[in-house]
Amino acid sequence: FLPVSSHGIVISALADDVDFIRIHAVAAARLLPRPHALAFLSDRLGDSSWWVRRAAADALASLGPPGLAQLGRAAREHQDRFARDMAEQALRDQVPNLVRAVVG
Repeated sequence: FLPVSSHGIVISALADDVDFIRIHAVAAARLLPRPHALAFLSDRLGDSSWWVRRAAADALASLGPPGLAQLGRAAREHQDRFARDMAEQALRDQVPNLVRAVVG
């Protein structure tokens, strides 16, 4: 749960100069309303920090089918090459979970 009064703080923190703050902001951003979470997390896939990109990809994956679909779109269409790479890696990391979900 993320109180509505905190939404603006989280959104601002996504653009903070400090990587560590952006990492935590990404984790909190998955609690924003779904359309906002998907958009902000997809944007952070293009962050300059590998750790922020990884956190954004993991947060998207945690959102279930909508997040996985967003990762798929980012893997194909994101402007940033590193964002596409991270989205592809996150999808590969989810294959065992996807197989378990389908099989049983």
